[in-house]
Amino acid sequence: MSCRGKNIFVYTILFYIVLNLLGGVGILNTTVYATDIPNIDTQSLDKGIVGVNFLNTSDRRIKVIIDKGNDKYIYDLDADGHTHYYPLQMGEGIYKIGILEQVEGKRYKYLTKKTIEYKHKNSLDVYLNSIETIKWDGSFQAIEVAQSLVDGIEQEEQKVRVIYEFILNNFEYDDKKIYDVDTTYKPDIEKLYSEGKGMCYDFSSIFAAMLRSVGIPSKLVKGYGKGIAGYHAWNEVYIDNRWHVIDISTDVQIKAKGRQYTMYKSAKDYTKTREY
Repeated sequence: MSCRGKNIFVYTILFYIVLNLLGGVGILNTTVYATDIPNIDTQSLDKGIVGVNFLNTSDRRIKVIIDKGNDKYIYDLDADGHTHYYPLQMGEGIYKIGILEQVEGKRYKYLTKKTIEYKHKNSLDVYLNSIETIKWDGSFQAIEVAQSLVDGIEQEEQKVRVIYEFILNNFEYDDKKIYDVDTTYKPDIEKLYSEGKGMCYDFSSIFAAMLRSVGIPSKLVKGYGKGIAGYHAWNEVYIDNRWHVIDISTDVQIKAKGRQYTMYKSAKDYTKTREY
């Protein structure tokens, strides 16, 4: 069956319930008909990522589920026919990857699924990629800046610090944006760079992208921070053989108030729920 054709294909699945941070997603025992075949691409598996490609011709939401053992990540897919990449950040082992289509409300049905085994040469490789929550390429202005900032610098910590200071000195925190976005929001690094302001999710994404582009493994982390209201996003950065917590959006706000700030934070002050 050709990806370009209009052939009808059928997948049958069993009902069960999955939960993620955005709420339950019920998966129906049903038959699925579509005019394009959703594809799960494992060509970049050695990098710790999988690609998902599907052209959605309906107005129904499409989700990607990545399941390993007792843990799972669920994403909203921009089913625009392009390949979108997702990390296998739960370590080596057997993963189940699925593409789901909304039936009604929180009820979803599988379009396709695949079971894969992931083995890595280096556990840090997964944190060097462009993925849906940290999307970048070499043509982005922020990435070009990152390359120029670290030119001639050999020490990892100094590379991190010059990028960190660049963001602190050139961007503002937007305390109103959180009220204007919904649960499907994903950072747009180019937009943040051009507008010069964003919220915690934006800052953690651009910081991770700039660092990854110069070979520094970086995580975008979500959860809760001591003294920080509501759900939050920050970074963990691998420097000199260990992970360090850096909360750049908080430091942007501290700096704007003329107060002292430090790049490294205590991991004890943060409760992590998700990492990418």
